[in-house]
Amino acid sequence: FVESREQFERIVSGLITEESLKMRHNEIEEMLTVEGMKLLRQLMEDHFELRHIKEQKVALIKGIDGIERKEVKSSKRGLMTIFGPVQVPRLAYGAKGHDSLHPMDRELNLPQEKQSFGLRQRVAIEVTKASFDEAVTAIKQTTGASIGKRQTEALALKAAQDFELFYQQREQPKQ
Repeated sequence: FVESREQFERIVSGLITEESLKMRHNEIEEMLTVEGMKLLRQLMEDHFELRHIKEQKVALIKGIDGIERKEVKSSKRGLMTIFGPVQVPRLAYGAKGHDSLHPMDRELNLPQEKQSFGLRQRVAIEVTKASFDEAVTAIKQTTGASIGKRQTEALALKAAQDFELFYQQREQPKQ
């Protein structure tokens, strides 16, 4: 967590400068929001790095397709979180001509797409309040994430797909 500690120290150092001592409360609040998101993003990324370091190699992984994957290498994937973009390092198990498998993705319950479940939830909330453009703006202003209008629309559509099924499967109240 070296980088997280360095980011924290940068925040503290920024709060004791002559310049910051002349700031109004709203300026300090804005600075802490921006720098705090950077710190949270770095903490998340450092945590993923620690998990990767502790990830145990196994001789092979057998997929649901029945194919054994013995070739092991380190890989990374991007994840857009509410704190901003992070890299998730993980082991990749491969076999020639077949997609690699990443046990860490399952362990972390990562979505197939790039956007985290926390960001998806935020999108779902924001699109119920306003237009897609306004949702994109609200997410940019209140998180460390960057998401485009098309991505927002696609995530909102995906979230709405289960809506009907949810209410159909819900237990009816007893009368």
